[in-house]
Amino acid sequence: MGLFSTLGLSRKAAENMSEVGKQHAEFAQIAYAPPHARPANMNGYKYVKEMSDDRTALYVNDATKQVEMSFRGSVDERDWLISDMAIAMDIKGFDRTFRGDERLYQQVTKQYEGYGVQTTGHSLGGARSDYLARKHNLQGHTYNLGARPTMTGVVDKMRCLNPFNKPGFCDNITHHHNFGDPISASVLFKAGKTHRYAPGGDNPGAIHGIQDSVGTVEDIQRKYDNTAAERRQRYRDRYEMPAARAWYREHQSDSRDWSDLSQDAQRAYIVELQLRDDDD
Repeated sequence: MGLFSTLGLSRKAAENMSEVGKQHAEFAQIAYAPPHARPANMNGYKYVKEMSDDRTALYVNDATKQVEMSFRGSVDERDWLISDMAIAMDIKGFDRTFRGDERLYQQVTKQYEGYGVQTTGHSLGGARSDYLARKHNLQGHTYNLGARPTMTGVVDKMRCLNPFNKPGFCDNITHHHNFGDPISASVLFKAGKTHRYAPGGDNPGAIHGIQDSVGTVEDIQRKYDNTAAERRQRYRDRYEMPAARAWYREHQSDSRDWSDLSQDAQRAYIVELQLRDDDD
């Protein structure tokens, strides 16, 4: 019997995670896709593009009257230097990403009055899911939640041990954690239910990710919408690449032509252009 079996952990999260857990994990993963490249329908939920952006994917199931708010994790400087620091300092309420989540939640409750709201997210997205679910007593799922032990988390954990006055979020929030992931290790100090899974699968280096559970963003795109990845590539070819080429020619600091740059360098200029547009 191996170490993971002794600890009651599955060799792969995909083998041990419930179907409900996998469904929320798919929503958490698809939040990483650009808004125009997300499937129009997933598990009976339709994509609400007008209420989504590059950091959040909103899906609605009118049959069950449920809204899924899916939050993206860290991918750029704003996430790493601002939102992640707000988590580390336990001042999430002052960060504009978390404030934006609150504004969106208020819009959702007005637009879809009488609907239940669920939250999900990976890493920073998990912290956003946990924050909103705890604040409004929602059903929330987190996947390898990005956080550190805080006094607020420890106090909430202690409150959940009180059988006579236990807050609702103690049973409403579910944390999914890959054993050995240092980024989400502090989930043990968070209020809510925790499911732990063995790392591994075919990509043991991606211990912080969730692709071992539900596949990559591209896998989910192909599963629910075969044209999503193709639309993403067409958008990149038609809009992002020409804009990045023009920006490079205007700001280049050497004599190299755009076509001489590596693909990684071209992508770097695309990101630079997107960040410049965000600042504007």
